[in-house]
Amino acid sequence: MGEASVALNAKELVLKSLKEKDGKFVSGEKLSAELKVTRAAVWKQIQALRKDGYTIESKPKLGYRLLGVPDVLFPWEIQAQRGRSLIGHSVHRFDELDSTMDKAEELAQAGGEEGLVVVAETQKRGKGRMGRMWLSPQGGVWLSIILRPKIHPRYAPILSLMAAVAVARAIWRVCHLEAKLKWPNDVLLEGRKVSGILTKINAETDLINYVIVGVGVNVNVNPASLDPRLREAATCLKDEAGREISRTTFVQVLLEEKEKLYRLFLRRDFTAILNAWKRLSDTLGRWVRVEFQGEAVEGEAVDLDGTGGLLLKLADGSLRQVLAGDVKVLRNR
Repeated sequence: MGEASVALNAKELVLKSLKEKDGKFVSGEKLSAELKVTRAAVWKQIQALRKDGYTIESKPKLGYRLLGVPDVLFPWEIQAQRGRSLIGHSVHRFDELDSTMDKAEELAQAGGEEGLVVVAETQKRGKGRMGRMWLSPQGGVWLSIILRPKIHPRYAPILSLMAAVAVARAIWRVCHLEAKLKWPNDVLLEGRKVSGILTKINAETDLINYVIVGVGVNVNVNPASLDPRLREAATCLKDEAGREISRTTFVQVLLEEKEKLYRLFLRRDFTAILNAWKRLSDTLGRWVRVEFQGEAVEGEAVDLDGTGGLLLKLADGSLRQVLAGDVKVLRNR
């Protein structure tokens, strides 16, 4: 079942009023007057909020107070701190999807506006790079964003690096954990993957029509729900931080960081984005092997080029540009 963001409805207005009371009681009569609805209508919305998982206490003569918020990525919760934003002004939420990438692309082809976000509690056929399956169990953040930058397609790879920087910054702000970035789109904690990025571009010869940026983050994921083959190489924020993480807060911060970087991108300040990625890099300065479509090349990862490609210094001293591939670190410098 999907939920698209709209102007605040009666339920959301009741919730907003309860939140503003910061855990204190507010009478049904006062809510009724504030929202210009009947007390019966207030009661109906209180019941709807409880059904959504909100913990609301009610007492005669005192009214209602909000005691707990569910760990559900409701559009109105995500947008609560977004204000006038480009990314996240519209959020489409689903209990389950085959893939947020597919749904976002469907919406983009139908004219979905820039900054629209698709988020799902779980994905049945989540997508990783090179057609791989991305397991998306309950407790993670699985979202895709529609972007429509009027820019040459050769700069599209920077959007993937930009998303990885946004994830790393969100991890620091929410969890106080220092994430590192593995080219081109993995986010690591202590060498283990906590997040992956996927981008899909639709473009003409010299102009982007739209880009779908997909982000998957293991936030409160139960390790037992991960692919057994990947458990040793993967981790989640909950385990690394030693506490449950608010997924709503994480998504809010992620979209905020994403927007800051995207505005740099729209101003064509690619250098600032690339430098931000390089400061967080776990790839540069290491001898690596890059595999792509059955081919492999080894060398020292020395830099990024102006479009986000990886520059390798080969054993003979020559430089080789790599635009895509799987990176395996063989040794340090």
